[in-house]
Amino acid sequence: TNIKVSFSGIDNEILIGDILPGDEVESSKVGPIPYRDNENATESSQDVPGNFTAMGCTSSCKLSIPVSMKLIPVPNLTQDDVMEELANGNWSSHSAKIELFTMTDATYKVIPLLCSFLKANLVGDGKDQQLLQGTLAAKSKHGTQVRALVKVKPSSVKIDVKCSGDSTKLGKSLVLDLKRLAL
Repeated sequence: TNIKVSFSGIDNEILIGDILPGDEVESSKVGPIPYRDNENATESSQDVPGNFTAMGCTSSCKLSIPVSMKLIPVPNLTQDDVMEELANGNWSSHSAKIELFTMTDATYKVIPLLCSFLKANLVGDGKDQQLLQGTLAAKSKHGTQVRALVKVKPSSVKIDVKCSGDSTKLGKSLVLDLKRLAL
């Protein structure tokens, strides 16, 4: 069937080859991807359009790069620092609730996974709550501060995303990306 994938702005096609029904194939050969880097672009996810070709038929597809790829961890914050920030500043707020499907027996792994996805640091040591709740800290390349308040339950995780200033677009984009996660 000779399956191929190509993306706009990427010179080489990705040749996946033949896949039988029920088989899975991975490829790590994607990129480099041209990355938008102006202030407006760092507030939203980036979709790269492409085509998927199999057996002579072509279908459109897209590679969605989450806005969190553009975040930077904020180290050395305490819970008191975050409480003072949120009490004294102008913060937009957006929430996501994500159902846990594959992680129901490993809820203690959810916060470390979210730290990785959001490119954020866990505020404080996180040991008091057995990693079932915590605050994550990151910032955009242009200085917008991001705090994520996370509470893990046996079947779901609730995330309140706070962004400094009037960065409602960044907060909405982060929540949309979080809702795409399959945990």
